[in-house]
Amino acid sequence: MMSALTLNNQLRLQGNARFGMIGIVSGALLNIALDPLFIFTLGMGVSGASLATAVSQLFAWVLLLCGTFRPESLHIRLRDFKPSWRVYYEIFRGGLPSLFRQVFNCAAAVSLNYCAALYAAPGEEASAVAAFAVVTRIMMFAFSVVLGFCQGFQPVCGYNYGARKYDRVRESWLFTSCVATAFLLVISAVGLTFAPQIVALFRAEDPLLIEIGAVTLRWQCAAFPLVGLFTATGMLFQNIRMTFPATLLSICRNGLFFLPALLLLPSWLGMQGVQMAQGVADMLTFVLAVPYAVWISRKLKREMR
Repeated sequence: MMSALTLNNQLRLQGNARFGMIGIVSGALLNIALDPLFIFTLGMGVSGASLATAVSQLFAWVLLLCGTFRPESLHIRLRDFKPSWRVYYEIFRGGLPSLFRQVFNCAAAVSLNYCAALYAAPGEEASAVAAFAVVTRIMMFAFSVVLGFCQGFQPVCGYNYGARKYDRVRESWLFTSCVATAFLLVISAVGLTFAPQIVALFRAEDPLLIEIGAVTLRWQCAAFPLVGLFTATGMLFQNIRMTFPATLLSICRNGLFFLPALLLLPSWLGMQGVQMAQGVADMLTFVLAVPYAVWISRKLKREMR
């Protein structure tokens, strides 16, 4: 699994994103097909689900490995393996923002579930936790589209910055920010308008879950369009080797601002504070990102001369 993730990123950053996508998606589709076969048809239960995952991961890995032997790809050869502290340092430096982003994503999920149960009315804990889980999945689905689009921007940014084509870096960053923001505006408008109906798709028989989930979804959608700018800006900093601002922006949304908001707001507003926390964190992250965005835009513009 770890090797497959590495190979996928390697192919993507060489400009061979199509084959990388085929490898990852093929493994996921095979997993979907094998799950019912192993679990129900062969009667293997949970073991069948585990085996389906293992087989699918192996299949995806083999496909991605084959992709490295294509003529246009960098081939993997044992003789090229020459580890050095400089290489490890560059890998660590480039991956630090993503590492912190994932760490705080996990911490945010655990903290949110805890607060949802803590501030729910007696007897309503299960519905509250389920409501936040549903909203998190909905928002993560939309955010994954933006994240994927911004990851597509990364090789364009890195190659052109290395080639000193700063006009292309700035143009592609602005384009990515605008498209991501436009997409999130549409998603947020739909979420604000049809919040109860969207939440009900997951569990229509629980009116309390729908009530809590609809309010939570609307609070998050109110600030969701702001996510596009600071996500693209963080990716820009990560690919031009400005580790500190990249890491700072990566930890704000679910760490630096979200965790304090989750600690403070519910103590004043109860359950409503829990529902507001993510939206407030997104707004504060946007406020922090704007000066960085203005600064890097001006810096790139100066270097174009």
